[in-house]
This record gives sequence, C-alpha cells and structure tokens, in this order.
Amino acid sequence: MASVFIICNPLSDTIVPSEYAQIEKWSITPGSMNLVEYSLIEKIKREATILAITPGGSGANTARGIAWLSKKTTHPLDVYFLGAVGNDIEGETLIHLLKDAGVKPLLVRKRGSKTGTSLVLVTPDHERTMCTYLGACRELGLEDLPENTIQQADILYLTGYNWDTPNQREVVQRAAEIAKRAGRLIFLDVSDPFLVHRYRDLLLNWIPGRVDLLFGNRDELRALTGTEGDEQILTKAVTLVPTVVMKIGKEGCWIGTAGTHIRVPATETEVKDTTGAGDAFAAGYLFAFLQGSSPAQCGELANRLAGGIVSVYGCDYSKLELSKVLGDSLELGTKHSSNV
Repeated sequence: MASVFIICNPLSDTIVPSEYAQIEKWSITPGSMNLVEYSLIEKIKREATILAITPGGSGANTARGIAWLSKKTTHPLDVYFLGAVGNDIEGETLIHLLKDAGVKPLLVRKRGSKTGTSLVLVTPDHERTMCTYLGACRELGLEDLPENTIQQADILYLTGYNWDTPNQREVVQRAAEIAKRAGRLIFLDVSDPFLVHRYRDLLLNWIPGRVDLLFGNRDELRALTGTEGDEQILTKAVTLVPTVVMKIGKEGCWIGTAGTHIRVPATETEVKDTTGAGDAFAAGYLFAFLQGSSPAQCGELANRLAGGIVSVYGCDYSKLELSKVLGDSLELGTKHSSNV
C-alpha cells in the first residue's frame, strides 16, 4: 500500500474573526505566522470571539486531507504523522481526532509541556494571521524518529516550520537522510515567507540534492530565489530541485521542471477563510501523485481541494462534497513522469 510520512507541528487551531486594528494592538505581523508566548494566546482568547476549533498545524492539515481523499475515493493509503504533544487533554484529543480522520498519528507525549496551539485570526478580506505557541512541538528529538516506517514510506513530506527550532531541524534532516538512503522521495513545503527570510541561507544550502519536489506560494518562492516574475522564479527554483509547484492563489498554480513550465488554472470558489488552503493544496497534490497521476492532474486536484477548503471556516474536510472536489472531468491515475 502506498504511504506518506509527514513531520510537522501538531497544533490545536482556534479560528478567530479579527480586524487589522486588533492585530496591530496585539503587536502581531499581519498575514504571517507569529511565534508567541502562551500569555498572548490567553489574552487574545479573552478579548476575541472564537468561531471554530479544529485539529491543526500545517502538516496535520495535509495529513487529514490525504486521508479524507483516501477514504472518500476508496483508494487506500497509509498516512503517518510525526510530532510532539503535551501529556495533557489537548494532546490526547489531537491523537483521537487524527485517528478518526484516518491518519496514523505517531505523536510523542512530552511530560511537563503544553500541547501547541495556534490562533488563526481571520480578517474581513479573508486573509489569516497565525499566532502560534509551539509548546511541546519544540521538544521533538532524534530519539522519536521511527526509522523503519520512514524507510518504507513512498514520500517523506516536510514543512519549513520544522526549521524554527534546532532540534526539530535536526530531526527532519536525519529523516531526510534515512528516506534518501532508502530511495524514497522527499517533498518540502517552505510554508511561510517570513520563515524563508529567517532561514534562507540554511534552506538554500540544504535543499539541493535532497528535495525532489518543492511547494511554495509566489511570495515564498520569490523570497527563496531572490527573483521577480513567475517565469523567472520557476527558472531559478528548478535549479534547486527537479520539480517546483508554485501556488498563485485564485490563479491556480505553476508546475515547473528544468524543461517545462505549465500553469494549471484554479476553479471558481466563494472564499470565506484561507486557513489551511496551502495545506489542502499539498494534500490534493500528494494524493494524486500517489495514484500515479500526471503533474497537470496533480495540480488540478490540488487546486480543487484548496478551493473547497477556503469555502468553509477552518481546515474542515468534513464540510466538503467529494463530487465538487473531483469535478466532472478530473481523472486520476495516468502514470506520472519519472522526473517527479
């Protein structure tokens, strides 16, 4: 059975409607992921209205999306998710929610730490600003790596958020060594433009020769490559990896290789909340890829799943209709090229 192994921060996502004036008052950078202390999380919760609470974290959102597609389409896949949680009720809840979603959670409980949480502040223009308290996520260590499972997974999927703590960075780099030695594919989502700015040199040194497929939106890949214009960004990015998938919002996505750039248009949707859009996009792409689909088919399903998620509040796949995600014409399974 095909499988994907994901490493990221397991978080509890709390969706909070907000105004830019409030975000400024809380001294938060709008439109990005902000690492904060737990005291600010508590303060915002006291002052704001909570719209929804869902299991979250970028990688967990992607894992749940792949598992949802697998169950709905009866194409079985194993989806493993590794991260650290606190030895608390929130951590136990995350484990149960991921299992219920069809994910195989490999969540390590860390005593004396709180499970990580993220407040997702959604402004009237539907953009989201994240205030994240990593908590136990930061304590994931090399001793927590299940090497045999990584060796057997078809794809190791990593997110740039793992670069925010030295020990997590060490974990994903070791996992990549294990996967590469076993002949497995490594996919990386760079995750956030501010994160790219913080770790650009580290990423540019690490990615080449290791990563087979790179996900990023226009701003993230612009920051990584130091170039402007979609064609120029793709041309520079494919000198780092064999395949680049660039998300361009309502315009869809670009898929670039050394010899070809193709654009896959998005489907129209009503945008309510962009929380988890990029995570759902990655889920759609990974699922289609593991069915042996062509790059264009992978991009189409990725666009459709992301378009579905932005039409609901929170990254809640249970609110989506499979028929709308798949559409009338999307067929999966045409063998993808060996170039990834």
